[in-house]
Amino acid sequence: MKTRYAAALLLGGLATVLGACATRSSRNPSPVGDTALGVGSNASPGEPAGASDGFRPARPRILVMAPPPGPSVPPPLPPSRPVIVAAPEPNTLYVEAIKAKQVLAHTIYADEIRATRVTARVYRTERLETRGWHGAIDTGVLSASVIYVKELEADTVEADTIFVYKMKVSGQ
Repeated sequence: MKTRYAAALLLGGLATVLGACATRSSRNPSPVGDTALGVGSNASPGEPAGASDGFRPARPRILVMAPPPGPSVPPPLPPSRPVIVAAPEPNTLYVEAIKAKQVLAHTIYADEIRATRVTARVYRTERLETRGWHGAIDTGVLSASVIYVKELEADTVEADTIFVYKMKVSGQ
């Protein structure tokens, strides 16, 4: 593949040189003379080869090979105004009781956890001060950044870290 293109480029370059030599006029002599590659013994400087014989060489054809077309690329879009996205605030729950199938959180602080399966780093801690925590949540899936809870009952609890006073895991 590369050889074919190299040969075409070489022939194109040779045709260009020969064309330049054949089209030189005597009004614009070159410093070295226009002896058209030294063809013929009776060619004089400034006169193309074979001109004294009455033969005028034909103008050579020049073959120009264009590179294969590349993939078309659309023009770049004008710059738009920057989009500013506010980071969400971490949602924190303070609740007395949670009953759910699945609980997901970064950190859970609890007095008591009863679950079928727990996936987290668990640290034992003292009882939490739960004064002012009210309400209960009963749902399928509960997700929050931080959960403070007095009693958590769930099938699956997944968190990065759990700080708990009392935990009971009953695997199936």
